Amino acid sequence: IFSGKGGPASAYSPANVVGRLMANGLSLAQATAAAPSLMPLVVAGNSSYYVEYPEDIRLYGLSFSTTLPTGTAWSGEISYRPNAPVQLNTTDILYSGLTPLNPNASVLQGRPNTDQPGYRRKEITQLQTTFTHFFDQVMGASRLTLVGEVGWTHVGGLESNSEARYGRDPVYGPGPLPANTCRTLNASTLAGSPQNNLSRYCENDGFTTADSWGYRARAIWDYPDVFAGVNLKPSIAWSHDVDGYSPGPGGNFEEGRKAVSLGLDAEYQNTYTASLSYTNFFDGKYTTVDDRDFVALSFGVNF
Repeated sequence: IFSGKGGPASAYSPANVVGRLMANGLSLAQATAAAPSLMPLVVAGNSSYYVEYPEDIRLYGLSFSTTLPTGTAWSGEISYRPNAPVQLNTTDILYSGLTPLNPNASVLQGRPNTDQPGYRRKEITQLQTTFTHFFDQVMGASRLTLVGEVGWTHVGGLESNSEARYGRDPVYGPGPLPANTCRTLNASTLAGSPQNNLSRYCENDGFTTADSWGYRARAIWDYPDVFAGVNLKPSIAWSHDVDGYSPGPGGNFEEGRKAVSLGLDAEYQNTYTASLSYTNFFDGKYTTVDDRDFVALSFGVNF
């Protein structure tokens, strides 16, 4: 969890900045004129951040497993964490250090020499159910295995986005702020960006929502003894985060995010194994994995 701490109270004093400028050779008039524009830099330079590891997180869960009359294996689980830490938006934490100078800089209000906790504890409930079915002698394969899974996450007690915002990667900048402050902050930090991009993400989308859900599906074909004792298992997997944003860091669902994976597993004489796969991520307005497609290759020996 990312947290922050405001600088000493003296850092927020214009007189302190003027005095430091005069000590470096500026006249009183020059120092007085320069102080307002330098105040945010002085405040930022006197602030700090730290990583925190919340303790005493409680978890309760129930699970089940059964077989339906159709032969489909059905399993699932529900978990409940009454005091789970949920990461506040790190951009709001960062800019909260400027709120003594500009109260509109963040929905979180920072104070000099005071910690700005990076999380708040919430009730989180997660529900997941999985179906597995086998089809024999399909498409030339001895067996086709289909697996489908649906998951849902609920976060209780979320404040309105005008009070506190959770999640959303800092690469997207702040959400909406009074007096067009979001655009102003972006203009100061996004050097060289086209002007029409400065307000693109100044919206209350992409932050952690009370509910989020998605589904996963996978198909695996078994082809035993294809040649010279080699068994092959081609597979395809699909992932779709349908609605909402799960709490972070590392949330389960980010609305609109999709992924497809193609794989091939090989086994020789039940001893030597090899696996090759390619995964492609796409869609999702506030995801950060669109450019993280990857190929995985591995070899193994069973003994």
